Amino acid sequence: MMSFDVRNFNPYNIIDSCAIQNVLSSLTLYSATLQARCGFMCTGFVHYECVVKNRSKETIEDNEIQKRFVNAISRGEVLISHLDIEDLQDVQVLENRKKLGMGELSSIAIAKKFNQVFMTDDLKARKLGIAILGPGRVQTTPQLFGWLIFGNFLLDSDKDRVIEEHQSLEKRIPLTSFFEKLYLVALEAKCMK
Repeated sequence: MMSFDVRNFNPYNIIDSCAIQNVLSSLTLYSATLQARCGFMCTGFVHYECVVKNRSKETIEDNEIQKRFVNAISRGEVLISHLDIEDLQDVQVLENRKKLGMGELSSIAIAKKFNQVFMTDDLKARKLGIAILGPGRVQTTPQLFGWLIFGNFLLDSDKDRVIEEHQSLEKRIPLTSFFEKLYLVALEAKCMK
């Protein structure tokens, strides 16, 4: 986990598949993001990976995340941006550099195109995002969590609920230890302000 100042978080993000799944894994966390007026945009590739793509083994957890994602899109809480030819050429260049999925690569390309922040919980995607977009232009779900705690959009009593909800619908990347760490960082920052 890179060092992070919980007082500063860009609430508008181009979000990849793993990050949107992690944000939606906790209704408490997601509700707080809406209260904090966070905005998310994803690419058509991310939508495809999360909603359309066939899975060899579907789970109840997968279906629940898909349902939440579709509802968030229908309510206008997550916007979908489609790529044009130039964006795809950028993605092809990126694809040759790292072994990442099209969701992550297309998200980095769109973040670069719109000069936005890229949100991911994938370590390789984060490293490539920092290399392409620069430091401070890549954020994670735990950083969002820490910022929400610092800003009182999530209360101390919400921490364990967020972790429990996340664990019950956990996808690929377990974030509990990062949530715990950013919670303590947020408390320390609150004490110092």
